[in-house]
Amino acid sequence: MQKLRYVTPINFGKKVFLSNSGTEAVEAALKVVMDYHFRNDPKRTIVLVFRGAFHGRTLGALALNASKEVHRRGFFQSGPPLKIIHLSFPDINTDADPLAELKDVPLEKVAAIVFEIVQGEGGINTADPERMAALLNFLRSVGVLIVPDEIQTGMYRTGTLFACEQYGIEPDIICLGKSLGGGLPIGATVIEEGLDFQERGRHSNTFGGNPLICVAASQAIEVALNLNKTKLERNIRVLSEFAPEGLGMMRRKRFESVEARNAYMAKALEKGVLLIGSGEKNVRFMPPVNIENSLLSEAIDILRTCD
Repeated sequence: MQKLRYVTPINFGKKVFLSNSGTEAVEAALKVVMDYHFRNDPKRTIVLVFRGAFHGRTLGALALNASKEVHRRGFFQSGPPLKIIHLSFPDINTDADPLAELKDVPLEKVAAIVFEIVQGEGGINTADPERMAALLNFLRSVGVLIVPDEIQTGMYRTGTLFACEQYGIEPDIICLGKSLGGGLPIGATVIEEGLDFQERGRHSNTFGGNPLICVAASQAIEVALNLNKTKLERNIRVLSEFAPEGLGMMRRKRFESVEARNAYMAKALEKGVLLIGSGEKNVRFMPPVNIENSLLSEAIDILRTCD
């Protein structure tokens, strides 16, 4: 926890809650947000999220999702557990402006905005820095908490330890997971200490902070902090030349149809490269950030034969 306090980009005193997965990290963040406003400004019950978002599969996190209909179908027949407003994602490849959409939003009732800087499940959609900054700066000015989900983008996935750093974002809460555990299950919710629960028992879990997992996470942080930056920059350059759309080691290739995408993935698998889809018709390329340069080049050479 000390290492997470040290490396995360929150500029005040911090507290860390450890859990078992990214979706649990998001659930903890939501409970912190709602508890804080329940105590201080109870009319703030709305959470803003972007279309194309993916924040997990438990009910609170699931309520935020807007990437694939299959994720939510049938789970909210009596309504979601949170009041959610979806905004257009300020994609660098579109002119969508979520700030303009706020004219119809009762801002005095908004508690937080939860967002990805690069939407992983939604299609590797990358935010435009200026439009994202304009939106977040305005929301902060009207009392809205800023909650980036760095579960996929953290740990140098986008070229810096956290994508927030490239965008100049100062979080109130940050959600972490996936590569933080070095292959073992972990989630972490890092909060500005003034947001913390005021009563014992408001939130807890059974296995969060497991000593074995924490040792792995501590070592994963050390590996990240000591990455060969020249090697990382070369890998980003090589991968971006092959797949120009994306950020850092988080790239995509778009296809005309789901069938074409799936055929490409199947051909790659036959040749020894395992891929995963993103969005409806995209393939995501997210190799380990510490992959050997030669291995990445070999994989790309194989992928060039799969079109």
